[in-house]
Amino acid sequence: MSFENPVVISDAGPVVGRRAGGLSVFLGIPYAAPPVGSLRFAPPAAVTPWVEPLDCAAFSAVAPQASSTMEMLLGGDKDPQSEDCLYLNVWTPDSCEPSALGSRPVMVWIHGGAFTIGSARTPWYNGQRLSERGDVVIVTINYRLGVLGFLHLNDGAGSGNNGLRDQIAALEWVRANIARFGGDPGNITIFGESAGAMSVGTLLAVGRPGELFHKAILQSGAGHHVRSESFASEVTFEVCKSLAVEVDIDALRSVDVAALLTAQSDVESKMTAGDGLPFAPVIDGVVVIESPIVSIANGSACSVTVMAGTTREEMKLFLVGMPQAWTEPDVTLTKRFGADLVAKYVEMEPERTPIDRGVAMVSDFTFVIPAVHLLNAQNAVGAPPAYRYRFDYASRAFGGLLGSCHALDLPFVFDNMDSPGSKMFAGEADGLDELAGAMAQSWVNFAATGNPNHEGLPDWAPYNDDSLATMLFNNSGHAVGHNIDGPQRAAWQGIR
Repeated sequence: MSFENPVVISDAGPVVGRRAGGLSVFLGIPYAAPPVGSLRFAPPAAVTPWVEPLDCAAFSAVAPQASSTMEMLLGGDKDPQSEDCLYLNVWTPDSCEPSALGSRPVMVWIHGGAFTIGSARTPWYNGQRLSERGDVVIVTINYRLGVLGFLHLNDGAGSGNNGLRDQIAALEWVRANIARFGGDPGNITIFGESAGAMSVGTLLAVGRPGELFHKAILQSGAGHHVRSESFASEVTFEVCKSLAVEVDIDALRSVDVAALLTAQSDVESKMTAGDGLPFAPVIDGVVVIESPIVSIANGSACSVTVMAGTTREEMKLFLVGMPQAWTEPDVTLTKRFGADLVAKYVEMEPERTPIDRGVAMVSDFTFVIPAVHLLNAQNAVGAPPAYRYRFDYASRAFGGLLGSCHALDLPFVFDNMDSPGSKMFAGEADGLDELAGAMAQSWVNFAATGNPNHEGLPDWAPYNDDSLATMLFNNSGHAVGHNIDGPQRAAWQGIR
């Protein structure tokens, strides 16, 4: 370790990073104490300060998690795992000018993965290019997952939301320290995809919006995705039944991590349905008081500038992972949503196959309608102008099976199309690098100013009742659509 490397004195002690191009990069900075031993299933605790410089040249271990197809695609199944996982990473422009200290916009990434998989070290989330493109400080965070982060123990202490509290602790670290890394603690944008966006939606209700962050980008997730206390208690019962232990925090603290993950996988296989994820934030009356969308509609985030969107065919990703769930789509859809709604979708797009109709309906239920509700709620309480987008590029991979599926936008947003798995997922097509550049520029512009417009895009108006404007990102050219899903929104009125 050379002291020619960048050194920052954090509030807990000095950290030493590395220079990469025009950036200083700090990997594996602890933002909370290791949640092990008596701190398993406890809220994040303050990190123990240190005196000697801490070498922050490598990513930390990731939160314990079972293997998954997506993580295998990205090489994440080979990453070391540990309960000692509460670390974050910082990419910041390397400037010695005093005027640059504390002046740059900050973007804090919350990874997705159904609250059970994923990490901040995934190559797609490398913050180098975003930081360089927008002169912004990028932060990516780990948080506890699955049983260890979201097991509701009915303890009256909010144990079922510890993963969410980890995210809040990371944001508290950012607010306290980011000026020393060149970031403006008064201009922080949180952004995430899937479970990360669902986390953002929940933080808009309970994460001290306006204090810990000022803007939010939600990619394929919104403010509807929390569990009821009764469902969360049922999940806990099933986990303990699988482990053959009582619902007792001390007993669970003595269980081996591998056994916890096995029980978690058992419960996921039994209880995952729609957006009813077994492990997710829970309305516990301690951390989360009510459904986030209700809090948002009551003005909890009225000072926050929001951008939200989806991919055009979200659920096509899950055609690959769960083909058995789509064997009789019309029967399944009728059981789940009722014959009237199915008939409306047939009437709206009679040429669609039953599977395509199923993709559209479940995508709308899980992702599209919640995003629209969130934007409408922000508009109704007089929040700053909100923006909506849709990612329309359809992957050419696997013979076009994926279409414009869930998670396809990720390497584009980070402008990391040369990262492992990106081209395999997106397929080969002209204009992909340009599409990535356009999205990345919109994201950093939004973080800087609250407005995602830039040269090369058609004029992107805020989403409101007058414009109903949605930016449609595609490699063949971007366009602004107006009222792009009016019949679908009308069909879900009173249902979702």
